[in-house]
Amino acid sequence: MFELRQKLHRLATGKTRNALNFFVGFACQRLSQFAILPLVVSQLDAASFSRFGLMTSVLQLAPSLLTFRVHTSVGRLIFDTTLYDRRKLIATCFLGGLAPAFFLVFVYCSLIFLGGVDDPLSAKSTLIALSIGTLILSRIVVEFASTLFRSDGNSKRFMHISLVDGALYGCLGALALTCENPNFIGLVLAISIAGFISSMFCMFLLRKDVFSFWPEKSILADCFRYSWPTAVHGVGLWFSTQSTRWVGVSIIGLEGMASFSFVLLIASAVGLVSRIVFELSRPTAGKAFACGDVEEGKRILSKSQFYSMLVVIICFSVIILAYYIFENYLEMQFRITSSMFMLVFLYLLVDSWSLKITNLLLGMKFSKSLMFSSLPSGLVALCLTPPLCIWYQEYGLCLSLFVSAFVQAVLALILWRRVSTIVVS
Repeated sequence: MFELRQKLHRLATGKTRNALNFFVGFACQRLSQFAILPLVVSQLDAASFSRFGLMTSVLQLAPSLLTFRVHTSVGRLIFDTTLYDRRKLIATCFLGGLAPAFFLVFVYCSLIFLGGVDDPLSAKSTLIALSIGTLILSRIVVEFASTLFRSDGNSKRFMHISLVDGALYGCLGALALTCENPNFIGLVLAISIAGFISSMFCMFLLRKDVFSFWPEKSILADCFRYSWPTAVHGVGLWFSTQSTRWVGVSIIGLEGMASFSFVLLIASAVGLVSRIVFELSRPTAGKAFACGDVEEGKRILSKSQFYSMLVVIICFSVIILAYYIFENYLEMQFRITSSMFMLVFLYLLVDSWSLKITNLLLGMKFSKSLMFSSLPSGLVALCLTPPLCIWYQEYGLCLSLFVSAFVQAVLALILWRRVSTIVVS
């Protein structure tokens, strides 16, 4: 009896320690951007702040667009231990995703250098283009390492990566914003250096796996078949949310977009926190789906859905309270109205609720179904955003954000019901 108690105690202690490591890692990695947000708001002018928002939107889109999410397919395929050699799968996912991204980033920087591209983010600056390119590649490397270690349940290495990544981003970003004459170029350069160091640290931890084999064609083909629909899904979601920034800039201008950029950065931070709950359940849910225990996977994700929505409510309530306490310290361009807050809050609730269906479809390898919910919602956003922005300015952008998220959630629910009917039959 005593030995049984000791075993149970060790098991409980191990699970608690792993959960704590994952939570600390997620919190540090995902909230570093939110931690420097007060400095970004106070030190940058309205136009530079809007450019910072454009940069974050690019960093959300680029990994999906440049790699077709091949580098994150390891998060699901790693559980299929009878189908793939582990080290070959890891090397294939890593190199198969990073190589095309590196080439396309090189093309983009070359076009900026030659003056062939002019966009509101780089403004024809080769230094900014190189910094953005470095950030994109570093995000791919860090995403791969984080996905691998959390899927493996290796909480210590995941926490180490997250602490390094989050601390460097926060510290170097804060340093750039507190120096004399802070500006957008200095901030981008600082966080690109942080990203480069983080990616080097990840590659050091992965050196025995990612450089052991060349990508294997058959494995790469399986990775691509699984991942490309998730990439299209990610692009569709990007158009549902982040395209509002670019449409708003074209209609309102950089300075007029400060308040919407502010509230959308807040929404992004809260959305990342709500996803922590689902990421914590990834190892157990992934193993359940890999073993064919769909009901157990659904139970785990239903529990995650409840806690995720609860996290959204708590975090957003705290943020609104803090905002109204410090509102008088903000310049008028950064002021957020109550209506904007309400629409963004509803958007976050809908987004958090739909995460369960997204993870169900991914866990059961019905990744193609995701496209049929995200692409129509992205199209809705593209059609709604321009007229709503013209008529209602920043409020119209928030309204478009909520409507497109609602459409995506409803379509995802319809698709899941059809898929679940097929599985049962």
